[in-house]
Amino acid sequence: MGSGAAEAFDLLNNVSTEFYALAYVIMFAIAFLGAHHLRARLPWWVVAFSVVGAVTNIVVLVLNAYPFVDVASPARFAVKIVGALTIANAIGYAFYRSRRLYTQTASIE
Repeated sequence: MGSGAAEAFDLLNNVSTEFYALAYVIMFAIAFLGAHHLRARLPWWVVAFSVVGAVTNIVVLVLNAYPFVDVASPARFAVKIVGALTIANAIGYAFYRSRRLYTQTASIE
């Protein structure tokens, strides 16, 4: 993909960190964006810490798109990071939808 060894390692490292950070953002968001009956039972401090955790992980998502090694084009580096994350999640979502449709049609027959 037109990357040197240091840039390629940084790309792999940052993309893997992006996967974890995205999962944590979703996990923390459950406390303040989840189902109402769940949110109603949570203490205020759990919601407050969840907001802090989500914001922290959003900052990690943004910082991972910045190259900390010497690269030819920082914008291209960011596009590679965001593109890899988007493509991998799109593949995962497509697999989820296909399996969901398969199980629905299998249960109808």
